[in-house]
Amino acid sequence: MKPLKDGETTLRKVLRAAYREKDAVHVDELWQAKVMSHIRNLGPMNFQMDFSAIFRRLAWRLTPAVCFLILILFVVLINFDFTPEYELTKVYMTDTVTFVTEQLWGV
Repeated sequence: MKPLKDGETTLRKVLRAAYREKDAVHVDELWQAKVMSHIRNLGPMNFQMDFSAIFRRLAWRLTPAVCFLILILFVVLINFDFTPEYELTKVYMTDTVTFVTEQLWGV
């Protein structure tokens, strides 16, 4: 089996040659219609989607909504003073004697 790089360079060479010779190729006026008719006759490709492909598609579709929700939550938390730990610490640090005795007696 050839490495992918060799196949890629071969494909590039073929495409370059085809591009250079595009004026030399003569096609009739019905060429595009014939090609499209042939493509339609081929029908859909048969392929099996595994779970990871379905999950990736779903994840990328939900990504904008999740980012929007994160942004909304960030704005809400910044606007509200959401610091309960700070309030608890402030209460215990202003009255240290009560805090120490409550810890000793287990109250």
